[in-house]
Amino acid sequence: MGDHQLFRNRNVLGIDAGLLTAGSGESTRSIGLQITPGSMFNRESYGIAVASLNGSGKTTGLHLGLWNGTNIRGIEIGLVNFDFEPFGCSEQQSRTEIGLKVGLLNTSSCTGPMVGISLGVYNTQVDLTGLQLGLINNAFILSGVQLGIINIISSRKGFGRMLPFINAAF
Repeated sequence: MGDHQLFRNRNVLGIDAGLLTAGSGESTRSIGLQITPGSMFNRESYGIAVASLNGSGKTTGLHLGLWNGTNIRGIEIGLVNFDFEPFGCSEQQSRTEIGLKVGLLNTSSCTGPMVGISLGVYNTQVDLTGLQLGLINNAFILSGVQLGIINIISSRKGFGRMLPFINAAF
């Protein structure tokens, strides 16, 4: 029986701490505090998750990690915050992300919108309502402001598609 089978259909309520994984599998739901120096994968996470690698289908709360792959409603702090398959996109593609992302790289391949602030060296969102603050900012659809060295609104044509220092669309 592999690790995935061991934790299948596992729900955690309260505090979950481990060395390698804290939750794994499609039906895993975590509510409370999770701490591990290794990796953590949950279908849904509510509360605080601290790990080197956090991956959840959808998260409500706080994720602290080197690499966070999730669809967040709350705060995500890490070197890399990246919403991608299999963590944050699959059936949650249309789920709106709400909150704050802080990292060197904040990026999303999901089609769902983000409402909030993305603070990092490189920020890219498909659909953003809010603020991007970084060296390079890219939003396909923007309703808000970008502050950085290079600011790109990918859906815009001509002048204003890429501007230095500030770009905005409302």
